[in-house]
Amino acid sequence: MKPKKRWRLAAFFVLVVFCGCGEVREYVDMAADRDLSPAYFQALNAWTREQTVYSQFETRIRVVATLQSPEFRKAYVQEYARNHDWGQESIRMREEAGESTARDFLEFKLYVYTPEKTDNDFDGPLSIWTVFLVDGQGRKTTPREIRRIDDLTATTLAFYPYVRPYYGIFYSVKFQPPAEGEALIPLRLVLTSVKGRAELAW
Repeated sequence: MKPKKRWRLAAFFVLVVFCGCGEVREYVDMAADRDLSPAYFQALNAWTREQTVYSQFETRIRVVATLQSPEFRKAYVQEYARNHDWGQESIRMREEAGESTARDFLEFKLYVYTPEKTDNDFDGPLSIWTVFLVDGQGRKTTPREIRRIDDLTATTLAFYPYVRPYYGIFYSVKFQPPAEGEALIPLRLVLTSVKGRAELAW
């Protein structure tokens, strides 16, 4: 068996064992040629949610979001370091920078597809969409920032294989972080408008 085929089979086995079959097959199919490790895809699958809202068999909106949890950020840095042959000092500095940033805000990476491009306006001042987060106590918070990510590098597309740049838009959505000592999850990210309502739960 060729090394590349062995790598794909190993990646698939690890992901199925740890994460189940639901969303894993799709990620493995999309990312089989991206030379990323099974451990990274395990973390991606664990912290990513998706939903497609239909109306009379037509897609109204498709959303995929990855919660930038401490566990996911660590997996991301470790995988990035493996790909770029970083030393331990570079890894430590990047992890510390991520921890510092996480104290300032809670971030989701959000990919959105809408059939009508004008509806995909989450970062606009007059957006048709309302976005909010609901924590385990039922408290609702609105984003501190919704920013469109226009610079979709090869690294971004490899690490977030669900992003389809010619169809949808990739956003960074930032909220107030949990207070010190509060649990990160459960959480619900809600996107709602006259076009439909999507709820992603962690």
